[in-house]
Amino acid sequence: MNKSRIVSALKMQNGLYTITLPFKDPETGRPQAPEVVINEVLDTVTTPMYSQFAPWIQEEVMPLKQLRKDDRQKDVYILPPHLTITPVIEVYAQPWKPRINAMYGLMMPAYSIYGTAEAMGTIAEYNMLASQMRDKFTTIYMGNNRIRLEAFNCRDIELTIASEHQENLETLPEGNYDSYMQLATLDVQMFLWNTLKMYNNLPTAFGEVQLKIDQFEQAEAARNELLNQWRDTAHLDKMYYVNFV
Repeated sequence: MNKSRIVSALKMQNGLYTITLPFKDPETGRPQAPEVVINEVLDTVTTPMYSQFAPWIQEEVMPLKQLRKDDRQKDVYILPPHLTITPVIEVYAQPWKPRINAMYGLMMPAYSIYGTAEAMGTIAEYNMLASQMRDKFTTIYMGNNRIRLEAFNCRDIELTIASEHQENLETLPEGNYDSYMQLATLDVQMFLWNTLKMYNNLPTAFGEVQLKIDQFEQAEAARNELLNQWRDTAHLDKMYYVNFV
C-alpha cells in the first residue's frame, strides 16, 4: 500500500494543506509539517491497532534444529530475527510434511486479508483435528519472540507468524485501503480534536484562521464503534482477523 497516498488523502480530507499545526521540530525548532504529524499518528496509533485485525502474515518451513533454543526454559525456542522485524502478535507452528490430502494442505502465502482469514480459519480447524491425532503437538507463544513447542517429534516445522505491519505499509495489501483509511481518518481527527480544542486561531499562509473543528469532537466515539464492529465480525476468539475484502 502507498503510504504517501494515504497521508495526502488525510491532509486533504481534514483541511491541513494550509494550516500550521502548533508543533515544533525538536531539532530545528521550526513548525512541523502536517504530514509529519499524520505519519506519527499512523505509526503510533493506527497501524498497531489495525494489525490486530489484519496482521502481516509470514510463513516459512525450516528444520527444527535451526531454531535457537532458550537455555533457560525447556521446549522454548527463539523465533528467527528475519521473521520478527515488527512486533509479533501470534505464532502458530506445526510439523511439516509433504501435502497429500487437500484437507491438510494447510498454508499458502497469505498476501491479502482474505488469504489471512482463510489461512487462520484453517488453523482453527487443524487444531481441532490435531487433538484427535496420535502425535499431539502444541504451540504456545510466550511473548518476546519466544515459542514453546510441545511434542514436536519431527525434523521440519512450518511457522506462521502474525505481526504488525511495517511502518511504510508495504506489507499491507491495496485491498485494505478503505478499511485502513476508516481507522486512520478517525485517529487523525481524534488527535486533532484533543490537541487543537484549546486553540481559537491558527496561522496559515494567508493569515490567522478561526478553527472549525467541532466535527472532530465525536471522532473517539466513532472510532470505538468502528473497532467494536470489527470485533463483532472477527474470525477467531483470540486473534481478531477480519475479512475486509
